[in-house]
Amino acid sequence: MPDKLWIEDFRSAPDPQSEIVKAINEKDLTKGTIGIAGLHKVLTVGAYEELTKAFPNVNFVSADMVVDRLRAIKSRLELQQIRDLWELSKKAIERFVEVIGPGVTQREAVAEASTVFRAGGSFDDMNLVPEGSFSGLPQDIPLKCDDLVGFRLEICGESGHWAELNVVCAFREQTALEQKLMDSELRAYEEIRRMAKPGVMLSDMADTFNRTILEDGWKLGEPS
Repeated sequence: MPDKLWIEDFRSAPDPQSEIVKAINEKDLTKGTIGIAGLHKVLTVGAYEELTKAFPNVNFVSADMVVDRLRAIKSRLELQQIRDLWELSKKAIERFVEVIGPGVTQREAVAEASTVFRAGGSFDDMNLVPEGSFSGLPQDIPLKCDDLVGFRLEICGESGHWAELNVVCAFREQTALEQKLMDSELRAYEEIRRMAKPGVMLSDMADTFNRTILEDGWKLGEPS
């Protein structure tokens, strides 16, 4: 958590609903409609039952879109913080790429990357290393480096922003199918990059990306 918060009334508790109940009573908001971000996907059944029992005259609704719209508005400071974290993520990824080789363990390689972002004031949430049929948290096993080695890095910066960055290192020539897919993705990337102007909807950019991929004969699976 950052040292300084923009929200003055911030509370933390083992059972968040207990603090929510207290805050609602303090602010005399015991009637009407109250929005909760994460109502359907984050809030537990027990917490929902406690809230509805404590406030029978309150209609709890999802506030996901309200919060998402607020979060989409970035100040110059936030944009700079995100760029700084992005640069730190890239340096950590680049360090992983520098040290991997046959015989280097997954943990050794990830530890080198961790040194970079830890020194930059960030902490990690998840580090995954896919190689061959293995894809999981780094283990004390040597890398073969005879096919593809991946690294998925998720870190949280000092400012509280998150960065997720992946890299795939190939220790062989790409197949014709892999090259075709890469060409399609780069073409789609260029299409949406040209669209990226103020006022353009992200959904329109996503549609353009999907259309470009489909035009090249690929099939798209269900969104995850």
